[in-house]
Amino acid sequence: MEDGEQEPLTIYRLSKIIFVGPVLIAGLGTAALWYVWTSDLYLMHNLGPMVLGLSLYESFYPTIFLVCRIATAIIAMGFATQVLVCLIRYMTTELRVFSNRVLWRTGFISRDMFTTSVREIIGVQLTQSVLGRILGFGSISISTRGDDQIVADLISGAPQASRTIMALKNNAE
Repeated sequence: MEDGEQEPLTIYRLSKIIFVGPVLIAGLGTAALWYVWTSDLYLMHNLGPMVLGLSLYESFYPTIFLVCRIATAIIAMGFATQVLVCLIRYMTTELRVFSNRVLWRTGFISRDMFTTSVREIIGVQLTQSVLGRILGFGSISISTRGDDQIVADLISGAPQASRTIMALKNNAE
């Protein structure tokens, strides 16, 4: 929190649902890596020569194994990087609701911040899927006077956030 800044009433973060896809893909990538590193790729020995005509290249099998292992290691590291990117996104994105303003901030290297006064808010639109209703996340679109709009996707506690913002708006009028 910066010097002289008041304490927010509530802080809403991204839902942890953003981790599901990258974690599943990283798990599958790790399983593929484990399989390639621990197996002798019997498919290459048995079916490869028949289907692909690789019997002439049997001396290259160790090199092919090495290349497959390096490729799967690089792919698994890419999947792990996706999980890290999601973690950074989760830690650096938030919707802060103060008594007189709303602040949306996101970004780690390139920081995007949008602040609007509660008096400038025209309305709040809440969008939730069925899964979002079950798990308690959704998207909030805060419309302000003019063309400005805050769009906060995948916010945990989105229904409560929209009710809080609308209550502040009604009290400000």
